[in-house]
Formats: sequence, structure tokens, C-alpha cells
Amino acid sequence: MNLMKKLTAKETIWKSVAVFGLTLIIIKLIIGQNPSLDTGYIIFFGIMASVCMWIGVFYHKPYPARGWYLLGLGQFFDSIGNIFFCNYFYLGGSETNLIYEAVFYALGGGFFFVGMLYLIKNYRKEISTSTLINGLIITFSASIFIWVLVLKDDLVPPSSFAGTIQQLIFVMAIILIVFILALIIMLRSGQIVALYIIFGAGIIMIIGILNYFKLYGFTSQIFILSELGQVPYMELFYAVGYLLVGIAFLHPSLSKFQPNTIFLRIDANRNIIYILGISFLLIPLTYFIQIIRGGQVNDLLMLASVSIVYILVFFQVLNLTKSYYQVKNKNLELNNQNEMLKTLANIDHVTKLFNRKFLFEFGEQALKNALFIKKRLAIAMIKLDDFDIVLGMLNRQEADDVLLEIANSFLKIKRKDDIVIRYGDSEFVIIFDDIRADLDFKSLLDRFREKTIFPIRMGKLEMIVSFSAGISFLPDDGTDINILVEKADQALIQARLEGKETIKIYSEI
Repeated sequence: MNLMKKLTAKETIWKSVAVFGLTLIIIKLIIGQNPSLDTGYIIFFGIMASVCMWIGVFYHKPYPARGWYLLGLGQFFDSIGNIFFCNYFYLGGSETNLIYEAVFYALGGGFFFVGMLYLIKNYRKEISTSTLINGLIITFSASIFIWVLVLKDDLVPPSSFAGTIQQLIFVMAIILIVFILALIIMLRSGQIVALYIIFGAGIIMIIGILNYFKLYGFTSQIFILSELGQVPYMELFYAVGYLLVGIAFLHPSLSKFQPNTIFLRIDANRNIIYILGISFLLIPLTYFIQIIRGGQVNDLLMLASVSIVYILVFFQVLNLTKSYYQVKNKNLELNNQNEMLKTLANIDHVTKLFNRKFLFEFGEQALKNALFIKKRLAIAMIKLDDFDIVLGMLNRQEADDVLLEIANSFLKIKRKDDIVIRYGDSEFVIIFDDIRADLDFKSLLDRFREKTIFPIRMGKLEMIVSFSAGISFLPDDGTDINILVEKADQALIQARLEGKETIKIYSEI
């Protein structure tokens, strides 16, 4: 049972699925090909991918969840389409299967497209216009390259309307995948491992789709088997692609998809991004020049232009990475400064204790944490007895020194997790952590008070400083910091009415 919990925990389930999937793929390589077995692999891995997508979204709650669930729904319909695809191509079913296949693939593509639009809509403020424009430029350029090198001469004409629709859906799928990959190229977070897994899945799926169409490109001699259009180990393209998608959605880094955390807002580096996009324009430019000149489109020339593009892109990505880390380091510096200022704003400058602002800003969270783990806290409102008389006999610096000495005496005797706060001129609040219900806390605070009594010398005079206190408890007297402080204050007022060095518990007044 413990092993099962460990294997399915949200931090480790992606490893379990990866090992399981890779084991099945290795077994398939050993067994070899069989139409029924190939069918089972494609259908199983497709459904597994959609289940992993839903589980990953449920576990890691990426933003916006609805968009991510739509992607999983699109994958599910795609998996249903695989059943009809396999029935026709692997099991010799009728052409009617192509109609159902096209319908479910269209549904899957539709939900996937809507899900992507939903994500882009919610992240629109984080995606600069230059990123979108250049994502489209890269998609257009890559599509031209795929057309020239792979599709142009060897695209098998469909023999039916269903085949035409099916082919159109797959070509649109290639374009959509290329667009997603183009956006991933310009994403800023190296911490989101899921993105890079999705990138790898996208590359594999593009190769798989191209070979499915018997498109004779640079992989044809390896993957195309015969004139029948059968592709050896085609099912493993599906298996590996779907497995990577499932792993990506189960990976803990998916939880980092939250507002204001994903995209590099590179308005300051817009020139770098535009140069990135313009570099890709060299591919269609090479193509159209050859078309205008009326000659054959030269594959080697297209490959040469792509090589130049990738060299240019490499240098631009280096520049972009450098700019990103410069921005990141600057942001880190600013964040550290902000944290320092925030800390200073919550510290009393005389006693160096936390101040009242800290009590109400962070006390509420401390109470929530205590309630969550079922701890009991005590809130002690402390007032130094006759300290107004002492202040009247001292100058400002002497009074500050006395307050600092008192604060240090509180800090010396408190436990590690107790919090001491200066609430006002001669008032302090101490939050005592993890108080047992059967503890005589009033006696405990009496001993605390005795240990902090010490004399103050004012010339020839000497005065003993002590305090009175009012106490409230979490959760006995409430669960809100304002209410607990108010009740502790009411108990303190009652204590002071009864005389000096008095301690009262709210529930007893």
C-alpha cells in the first residue's frame, strides 16, 4: 500500500509512468510487429496520454485549469479516432472507418484548438505582441520548408472526400504543433521541464504524421516500408509521442503555469525577437526567389538557407538568454531590496522587536498554520506597570535604553518559536506557541514575569519594573487575530483594575 502511494504521489507519478511506458516500448521492439498488437499499442498509449493529462491537471492545478482540461478532452477524442484509424490501416476495415476517424480527429483538434486559445487568452497580458508575430513567422517559414522538402513532390493524393478531410486535419495538426513549438522556443522559464518534454513530443509527432502520409522526405528510407504505405514501427511514434505528452502533464513543473510566471515579457528586448523572426524569413524568401526565376526548387539550396537560419537563431537565442539572465538578476536584486524594506517596515526601531504592523499582517497566517496542524496558541497582552512614571523621569535616550533592555529580557527567556512584539509605548504582545490544554498557563506566565523583573536606576533612585498581562487562547477564544488581541486587551484591563503584577485569562473574567 505504501509503495502504491509512493508510485502515484503527485511528485513521483511521472517517473512511474515513464518507466512503465518505456518498458512497454522495449517489449514491443523485442516482440516485433503484429497488426492486432500494433493497434493495441496505439489505442492504449493514446488513452493513457489523455488520462495522464487529466490526472496531471488535477494534481498540479496549472492556470487556467479549464484550458488544460480542454487539451485533455481533445486528446481523448483523438484517441477515439485512433480506433478507427487502426481498424482501417492495420485490421483491414472498410473505408467507413475513415469518416469516423476524420470526425473524431476533427473533434479532438477542435477541443485542442479551443484549449490553446483559452490558454493564450488568459496569458495574453504576458505574451508580447512581438512574440506572437514572430511565432507566426516561424510557423509560416517552417511550413514552407516542410512543403518544399517533404510534401511538394510526394504527397499522396486522397482517393475520397473523407481522405481529403483527413489529410487536411493532419496538415493543420502539423501547422498547429509547429506554432506551439515556436512559442516554446521563446518561453523564458528553464524551470518548466514540462515545456521541453512537450517540445520533444511535438517533434516526434510531426515526423510520425509526415510518415503516416507516406511523405517521402529525409526519413523515408528509414521509415517507409512498401508501396502499401505501411510504416515499420509506426505505432512506436504514437507510443513515444503520447508517452512524452503524458509525462509532461504529470511532471511537477506543470504547477508553475501560473499568472505572471511563464512568459518572458521582452518588450525591452523586442529587437532581438524581431531579428529572430526575420531570420526565419530567409526560408520562404529562398523559396519564392526560385519560384519567380521559374526554375526547380532546389532542396539543397533550401537546406542551406535553413542552416544559415539556425546559425542566426543560435546567436539570437544566446543574446536573448543573456538578456533574460540580466533581467532575472536585476529582479532578484530588486526583490531582495523589497524584502529588506518589508522587514524594516515590520521592525520597531527602538527595541528591534516586531511591531504592531507585523502582528496584524502576519499573525493571521500564523493562526491559520496553527489551526491546520491543530496547535493551541496563547496571546499575552503585556503592560509595564507604572512605566509612564519612569518615562517622565528619563530623557528620550535613557527611556529607549530601558525599553531595549526590557525587550532583550523577553527575548532571552522566550522559547524558540514564541514571538515577541512591541505593541505600543509600554505594551508588548507575546504569542506563545504550542500550549497544552492541561497546562496552568497563568502560573507559567507568573514565572515568566518573575524572571523579567529587574531594577532601573535613575540617579539615586531605583525602581523595579514588572508587568500585568491579559491572555486569550487560540482556538478557545476565537480564530481571528483581531478578536484574540481584543480579548487579551480586555483581560489586561481587568488585570490592571485589580492591581499591579496581575495576570488575567479572558475566559475567567
